[in-house]
Amino acid sequence: MRKRIEQLELIELLRKRLFYLSATFIGIAELIDILVIEHSRYNTYINIGIAAIMAITIAVYLLKQINIPTANSIVVFVILVDVIASPFLRLDHTELSSFFLRASLVVFAIIPYASFTIGKWHGAAIGIIYYINYIVVLLLSKNNFLLDTFAVITFVTVAFSLGIYILTSRLFAALYIQKDLIKSEQNHNKLLTEERNKLEKVNESKQRLFSIISHDLKNPFNTILGFVQLIEDDINNREYEDLKRHQVFLKQSTEKAYFLLQNLLDWAQTEQNTADFNPTRFSFNDLVAQVYELVCFELGRKKIVYYNRIDGSQMVTADRNMLFSILRNLFTNAIKFTPKNGSIEISSKKGNDSFEFRISDSGIGLAETEAERLFSGNHVPSRKGTDNESGTGLGLKICKDFIDFHKGQIWVQKNPDKGLSVYFRIPQQ
Repeated sequence: MRKRIEQLELIELLRKRLFYLSATFIGIAELIDILVIEHSRYNTYINIGIAAIMAITIAVYLLKQINIPTANSIVVFVILVDVIASPFLRLDHTELSSFFLRASLVVFAIIPYASFTIGKWHGAAIGIIYYINYIVVLLLSKNNFLLDTFAVITFVTVAFSLGIYILTSRLFAALYIQKDLIKSEQNHNKLLTEERNKLEKVNESKQRLFSIISHDLKNPFNTILGFVQLIEDDINNREYEDLKRHQVFLKQSTEKAYFLLQNLLDWAQTEQNTADFNPTRFSFNDLVAQVYELVCFELGRKKIVYYNRIDGSQMVTADRNMLFSILRNLFTNAIKFTPKNGSIEISSKKGNDSFEFRISDSGIGLAETEAERLFSGNHVPSRKGTDNESGTGLGLKICKDFIDFHKGQIWVQKNPDKGLSVYFRIPQQ
């Protein structure tokens, strides 16, 4: 395939070189014609105009405003107009026949030029235009030489135009075949790359799932089993104070395990595009209150001050389950990276066509590059929290996927003093 691409690139290079050479040569020739040969004022203006058009065409092409076929079309058009129009200014001239023959040579030169640089049928079209021009000049001038050479000129014009058309047709047919082959190979390579990326993504997801099951999911259940054993001992020994304390820890560990399982299910649904999306209208503050009930223990344990700046009457249109999962993960993340005696603040605002939420913490924050990567779609390894809390790294990915379901945006912003603010905005049409 590389060889075919090089051949096509060589043809494109030849077209460029021919354009530069032709446009430059014509422009210089017109200027020399003005200086060397004495012309009427009308012919001088024509020569200057042609030279100016050639210069402008080169400049416009260099500025990438037109492509090579268009640039070559301008060159051919200018030459053709000049060659066809000029005989009409010399109908009564004694040297009309010799002038017309010179003009014919120019036409026969631009027929293959146009066929190669613009398109296969352009050369044939120029041959037809030239022949019509020849007939008109012959009828108007009644020139004996043109009349005597009628059969020869007819044969040469038809044979030459047809021959060039056949040659360039074969050339372009070969080029089109090569282009189709290259395009086919490129599409095939693209499909292979896409399939390889999908397989790599599936493999990465599988390894990540095994890692979570073998480590992150195993630890909470080991903790639960440990507390169940302690509670059993407390009951047997009638140590009811310890029983009450262990019961609280058991509930906390169970909630953590359930939270992790729910995240795994949400993640699996988004990975397989099987998540249900059912937007409804509901009270946003009621949803926040539900999430708060799940995280209030951790807030109290770390003595984090919680500020709720949300209007109690605010309504939102969204998928309630998805928004619940988003808020739960954002709250959990903020608590995880906020030190003891820190603070978390939430607020929201609703416009005519969108709803925006913000959760801000006084935690350890993130570096600029890490903040940019959070919602980029790439996997970001989970970090330990301020109290050595562990995580799976799934939470923020789930947030991003569920926000995408709403056709919204989610982003982070470093706070001026310390900590981080996470925003999301969802449309409300």
